[in-house]
Amino acid sequence: MTTFLCFTIYAPLSSWGEIAVGETRGTWDRPSRSAVLGLVAAALGVSRVEQDDHDALDAGYGVAVRLDVPGGPLVDYHTAQTVAASAVRRHRPRTRAELLACVPAAERETILSRRAYRQDALSTIALWSRPEARWSLEALAAALRRPAFTLYAGRKANVLGLPLAPVVREAGTLAEALRE
Repeated sequence: MTTFLCFTIYAPLSSWGEIAVGETRGTWDRPSRSAVLGLVAAALGVSRVEQDDHDALDAGYGVAVRLDVPGGPLVDYHTAQTVAASAVRRHRPRTRAELLACVPAAERETILSRRAYRQDALSTIALWSRPEARWSLEALAAALRRPAFTLYAGRKANVLGLPLAPVVREAGTLAEALRE
């Protein structure tokens, strides 16, 4: 028997990964491994700069995703201000806000981008510990019940539609753990 941590992710709108190059920001129909581990990291209170903790999550846990409901596709259009690459090299800003503050309005450009989402998608997640796991599955479940940071479904605007309802269970196989 193996111990698994299982939980569900449902959101009215979600957006999961895919390569984001250029004007189109796509989405997969299910959360990626990095999205799941990022969600767990946020629940634990691990900030984005704590690379050792992120590495520990990556090395310490197996991740499986079962797509229960793929949801429907939705494409939204966004506008954003940007500047030429030469201005970025010239000013070497640390943040986008800092860049826009130091570049005159006349040098700014507006770009249009398309962002893909999934509507009403539902996935079941299973995690299992590897020998090098830093946190127990019970500790991860407790963090998912009372997260340190706000959890979202891919993008900050994508709120979760239901509690994750994490459960730690014993099962003979991954398929059995997901089936229960």
